[in-house]
Amino acid sequence: MTESRHEEIRLLYQQAGGCLEKGDFAGALTRLQRAMELVPRSALTARAIMLNNIGHAQVSLNRYQDALCSFQGAADLYREAGNAIGAGEQMGNVGSVFRDQEKWEDSIDAYAEALAIFREASHERGVADQYSNLAYSYARKGDAEKAQRHFESAKNLYDLLGDTEKSQLCETNLLNLSVHAGRGIQGHEGA
Repeated sequence: MTESRHEEIRLLYQQAGGCLEKGDFAGALTRLQRAMELVPRSALTARAIMLNNIGHAQVSLNRYQDALCSFQGAADLYREAGNAIGAGEQMGNVGSVFRDQEKWEDSIDAYAEALAIFREASHERGVADQYSNLAYSYARKGDAEKAQRHFESAKNLYDLLGDTEKSQLCETNLLNLSVHAGRGIQGHEGA
């Protein structure tokens, strides 16, 4: 990649960041997509990072189908680059897009895939986050038993990791489950 192309990508990325700070998600998306066109196809990780950012801008614009394609594409690129953690994070993003649309079964499937990736990579924080995400989706779906089991698993891992804030959130969600048994959780998202 030439120095001028690299500089153009950097400038577009910087401009996209400025747009995001102002809440101009459409402007950010346009600049990120233009930058993506300039990134060489062989730069797998750079393309995956760019697709991740594009996906987040698309979510902010409620362009969920486009965001799913972006996050799934990023996951595929991370896999191709041999980055399991990156692939797991992107599958978590896929689950969150489905969660935002209240498509609980689809969110559970994506979070379960992310969980499997993080388990295989022995990435405890990723495992804990996906337990929490799964718990939230199960709770919203009305499966309090599975939600409780997953929140407890997440809490135990967060305790081991010393993440007091997320552990307390799991504790709050467990309390909500016991208080609102059968109705699911309202307002306390997963990781």
